[in-house]
Amino acid sequence: MYQLSITSATSFVRTALDELSTVEEIGMLVDADAVNLQRLVTNSIIEAVVRTHQGASSVLIDGKIGVLNEDYTAELGENGVITITMLQDTLRVASLQAGDSSVVVSDLVPENSAEGRKQLNKYVRGVSDDPRVVLQKRWSEPYRPVMKYYSTQEQTCPEMTLEYVPYPFLDESVVLICHQLEYAVLNELTAMILDSVKEQDKAAIYRAKSQAIMKGE
Repeated sequence: MYQLSITSATSFVRTALDELSTVEEIGMLVDADAVNLQRLVTNSIIEAVVRTHQGASSVLIDGKIGVLNEDYTAELGENGVITITMLQDTLRVASLQAGDSSVVVSDLVPENSAEGRKQLNKYVRGVSDDPRVVLQKRWSEPYRPVMKYYSTQEQTCPEMTLEYVPYPFLDESVVLICHQLEYAVLNELTAMILDSVKEQDKAAIYRAKSQAIMKGE
């Protein structure tokens, strides 16, 4: 994952503000004192990371390779269904693959969706060569999702390869993000700063840039 610093983020936002035709007006609040701008960035960056990473296309998501019983647990239940429970605060699960399958699952299915309900029928649910991963409505703890993998033919729980994005936090003024979402985060952050100074029209420009990146455009 990529380390995005508050210093780099503040520099990006400052450059964006300087490019605006109304920078003199905006500058009265955020540009006259660098500390004030940095404070705004610090207060907003986690939310910007959460927004972009939750909404981004799965092909743009990379993360940390989970370690069994440290980052997650995996338990084989009836009819080949594997229950995976995150042990670490998680923003998003990037991918799952069972050892008996060549298929990597990147898009999780909500439990209350039609596809999620279909997994309850053993005759039509996912199988090892066409698996599904259902995100449960009830999590073990806040930010710690529970998933069901449909399904394995193994009699014991196969090895699972799980990649996930840890829930973001600032550590020595640095936050971890997905490599391909750096500019999505920075543009969303700029939009949030502009929103905070009531420049919604300008904010919309940067939010559109962020959303285009999130879609892989």
